[in-house]
Formats: sequence, C-alpha cells, structure tokens
Amino acid sequence: MKKMGLYVHIPFCVKKCDYCDFLSFDHTEFFLRDAYVDALVAEILAMKSQNISKKLSTIYIGGGTPSILSAEQFSRIMKAVYGVFEWSEDGEFTIEVNPGMVDALKVKAYLDAGVNRVSMGLQSDEAKILKTLGRIHDYQVFLESYEMIRAMGIDNISIDLMFGLPGQTFNSFKATLEKIIELEPEHLSLYGLIIEPGTVFESQNEKGLLDLPSEDEERQMYWWAHDTLLDWGYEHYEISSYGKVGRTGRHNRSYWTLDPYLGVGLGAASYLNHNRYKNIEDLNSYIEKSHQIKDIRELEQTGNTINRLEEWFFLGLRQLKGLNLIELKHEFGESQLIPYQGIIKQLIKEEMLVEEDGWVRFTRRGLDLSNYVLAQFINF
Repeated sequence: MKKMGLYVHIPFCVKKCDYCDFLSFDHTEFFLRDAYVDALVAEILAMKSQNISKKLSTIYIGGGTPSILSAEQFSRIMKAVYGVFEWSEDGEFTIEVNPGMVDALKVKAYLDAGVNRVSMGLQSDEAKILKTLGRIHDYQVFLESYEMIRAMGIDNISIDLMFGLPGQTFNSFKATLEKIIELEPEHLSLYGLIIEPGTVFESQNEKGLLDLPSEDEERQMYWWAHDTLLDWGYEHYEISSYGKVGRTGRHNRSYWTLDPYLGVGLGAASYLNHNRYKNIEDLNSYIEKSHQIKDIRELEQTGNTINRLEEWFFLGLRQLKGLNLIELKHEFGESQLIPYQGIIKQLIKEEMLVEEDGWVRFTRRGLDLSNYVLAQFINF
C-alpha cells in the first residue's frame, strides 16, 4: 500500500482566540486532557485491524494547542503511533506549538519521538494586536520559545503570521515581517484575516468594533510580503505558504495533491481510497467510543468522478505551480473535462487564470479573487 500522512488532533487551548473557528476548547484541566489522550491512544491502537496503509511519510500534530500536553502525554500518544505504524526515516514530523507553552522537557520529548519540524503561531509582534486577537503571549515570549527550540536542534521551523488585522497598517505589517525574516525561519504561513461565523470577531464586526484595514491596504500587505519573500529566497508554493528550498511543508502539500491521509482525534478528517471521512465532534462521545472506529467515523463524501474532479480543480489550483491538465486528462479521460473547458476559457479571458505548457494556474488578479475563481469549479 502507498505511504500516507497521519494527522493527530489535540482540541484543547488555554484560551480560544477571538478569530478562531477551529474545533477547539478553552480547557486546561489536566484530568480531561488525560482522558482525551487515553481515548486517542485507543483510537490509534484500533487502527491495527483497519485495512489501511501502515506506512507513514508524514505526521502532523495540530490543534487546538498540541503543546498544551505534558511531555508524558505526548510520549504516550507517540508510543501508540509507533506501535501501529511504520515511520520513514526521511519523513516529515511536525508539531504545532504556541509561544510560552513549550519547555526543554517537552522539546526533548518531541526530539526523542522524531519530531523534525515545528510550526509556531505568532500572528503578530504587536502587543495591542495580539491582545485584540485574544492571544496570550507577547513577542518576547515567542522569541524565547523560538530560540530555545532552535538551540535544542530543531532546524525546520515554520511561523504563522496574519495580515488584514484590526489596527494593523501596511507599515506595521511590513515592520513585523521584516523582523521575522531576520530570524531566518525555514517556512512562513501568511493568512489574511477572515471573519468566520460564530466567532467573537463576527459579533464584534457586526457591532462595528473592529478597525479593519481597507481591502486595498490588505492586498498591498499580501503582495509586498509575496515579493519580499521571493527576494529572500522563499518559494511561494501555495496561496498562503512560503518555504525555503527543500523546506516546503510536505504534510499540508499532500492535502492539495490528494494523497491519502488518516486523521485521528476529535473531529479529525481522513482521505482514504478517494473517500472523505470525519470523526465525531462531541468530546464526551469521542472519549467513550474511540476504541470503536465504526462509532466515531462518518463517511462525508464518496470518491465519485464529479467529487474527485471538483477536488482536483479546487485543491490543485491552490498550488502556485497550478494544475497539470495532461495529468487530469490521464486520470479522468478527456470527455469528463468537457464541462470544465468553458469555465477555464472564461477565467482565462477574465485574466484570472493563464494556461502554459499544459498547466493552468492563477494570475495575480486570480490570486486576489481566488475564492471567486475556485468557486466556479464547485457545483457549477
């Protein structure tokens, strides 16, 4: 069987950020985290009997805040993983950490388990903006965590930053990114703020309480960051992702190339045999039933031709290199692509896409309106 990726979801946070709509909870009680780890271990061990690949090429532990776990809890999870799955020595193993929530004991446990990449959520270096976002760290705390992780031997660090934030200007964002570039991280993820339904930010925005930059200023931030990072040797390989040579994120890239992956934990998604699955989102039910895969995993979408074609376009175009139309024809047959040819031609006419040497990809104008472009390929 083909190697696959493994995603492990840790849903706990000390405090949920005001912009966040991920499946996560404000919960610091140790006993609940411990019960969740026990349930996660039970789900992982139950995978022994499942007809899936047991060979892993990537592992990604995300959240929530994975670094909220103790070193012992983390190690317990990894003992279960390695008891079921085979790990490639050249694999990529990432864990997300929050500034101020890692110490030398935890980092040692990460290294002992084979972690070779860390993703750190900074978002901004400005104290006022961090407070508005609901973050619980400041830049100095971030810097101390970053330097400790680096000193202990992690040589592949990704930093998350956001732009288009309340109170943020082009000049302040520019100063933030210039400061981070000086740290020479191997990877940067730059996310434009989206006001998600059900978040604190949605409520504040409806009341006119968020001082958001204009759309033009937000686009100025994006393109200045794009051009600056290219000048500094980063590859812009996905809408929000920049990596130095050989350091693009392999696990996330597998999502966009439709490689198989297994998700374990509360609400975790999987893509197996062209089908999409999702674990249940009720925490108590998950803890109670995690040892029975059939009771916690639901089929979300079958891999029929229409669904797969939509995914090839929607996910493939997120990559800056674009989508290979020759591979697409080989996979599905030319007749299946006929309904999409008109869409592609129209988007090329609108200067949203460009076609070169059998590849179709975004133009700059298309990137600015990427949500509109991608929507054309879904349920058209």
